[in-house]
Amino acid sequence: MQIGDVFAGTYRLEAEIARGGMGIVYRAVDLGLDRPVALKVMSTSLSGDEQYRARFRREGAMAARIDHTNVVPVFHRGEHEGRLYVVMRLVDGTDLAVLLDRERRLSPARTAHLLGQVASALDAAHAMGLVHRDVKPANILLQGQDHALLTDFGLAKQAVGGEALSSVNTLLGTAAYLAPEQAKGLPLDASCDVYALACVAFHCLSGQTPYPDGPAVAVASAHVHDPVPNLHAEAPEIPRSVAAVVARGLAKDPKERWPSAGAFAAALQQSLTEEPTTLLEPVSTSTRAPRTRLWWLAAVPVVGAAGLAGLLLSDTSGTDPGGGAPGTPTVAANRHQDLVARLPADVYTGCKPAPAREVKLVRTAVDCVSVKAGAAEVLVSEFDGPAHLEQDFTESYRARYPDGKCSVDEGVTSTWEEGRLACYLNANGAAVLLSTYSKAGVEILDVRQDGDRAALYDWWRDIRSTKLGS
Repeated sequence: MQIGDVFAGTYRLEAEIARGGMGIVYRAVDLGLDRPVALKVMSTSLSGDEQYRARFRREGAMAARIDHTNVVPVFHRGEHEGRLYVVMRLVDGTDLAVLLDRERRLSPARTAHLLGQVASALDAAHAMGLVHRDVKPANILLQGQDHALLTDFGLAKQAVGGEALSSVNTLLGTAAYLAPEQAKGLPLDASCDVYALACVAFHCLSGQTPYPDGPAVAVASAHVHDPVPNLHAEAPEIPRSVAAVVARGLAKDPKERWPSAGAFAAALQQSLTEEPTTLLEPVSTSTRAPRTRLWWLAAVPVVGAAGLAGLLLSDTSGTDPGGGAPGTPTVAANRHQDLVARLPADVYTGCKPAPAREVKLVRTAVDCVSVKAGAAEVLVSEFDGPAHLEQDFTESYRARYPDGKCSVDEGVTSTWEEGRLACYLNANGAAVLLSTYSKAGVEILDVRQDGDRAALYDWWRDIRSTKLGS
């Protein structure tokens, strides 16, 4: 679509306001009513998702009925030439994300003022049974003197049924504000919005998101596994009472959070003036490691649903598979080096440790890139023996992706000479090919973000005869 086009026979596009994974937002003119509007045209990936389309229709009516001073009104929802779209009131102003980029941090009083309005909007939606699912600074519009309006109700794609991690990027960079249960693909209720609102509060008060920036998979994993961050440790000038309120909002267990967005906002406001005696202590907070600790995940691919859900749901406690204490640097470094040494240098290069994949059955994992054009991202995992490798494939991939097609003319079966094979498109449209090497106990996951399954399969077919070192 071009600026000047008339969309759906009614809306003339005047300018592009924003662009993201969910779609494009235009400033447009409703020709029938001669008024400016915000027109959001959803991405083809969302418009083609039948589950999302069904929920879009079901929740659209509820979202349009929310009449609240802190909610951007929805005028119309519809579909044109296979593309879902939403027409909303045009808000002249900025959003909280832009404000944070400019000012980096907000005062506790201003944070409480803005988020109190957002909480009121959320409570109104929750009373109707509507969960936002995508509370983030970019969805909090600011008008006039800090009048906050929440937008995009019911538009976020929910990660369901164990497919959270393949869908996490579908939430368009919102992994920074993603509740643990949402990352795991569990059923969602209003509590996930309370968690997200607490994440926004943490960002406003500290100038950074609760967990370090990085690939969506790494950030989502941190929401599930890492301790609740200590706001006071990140920003010592923030009163401990304020930090305690935010920490309770960030509790991993939804039952331990504030019972509503309004309750969270009220406690936040109270904490500005007195040291409360009824607040829960911060839930398992800790002073986390430097925020660069996730550097090794810089190239982690968005892998298949079950494999990623397994990463988030698995228990990382216990002793180090190599025999040392958890996180023993020397043992871990030796394992990573040994695995890299087994990989053919003419096929894989630039390998870096990927400890977040080292859970349960996985002994060692490294992130690599392909020497030859074909697969842009590669994750190599060494299991504790062939039996564990077979168990992981059977439980995580075989049932979900038994015989995926990698090319138009050739079906790829789930077995090959040396192991198993799964090939599929993930929720983001990336082509994923998973191959296992039974004797070596190694699993290699290759990804092409452009979704070209045929090219990925041709690349794999050319290199599959390459042997791994012992």
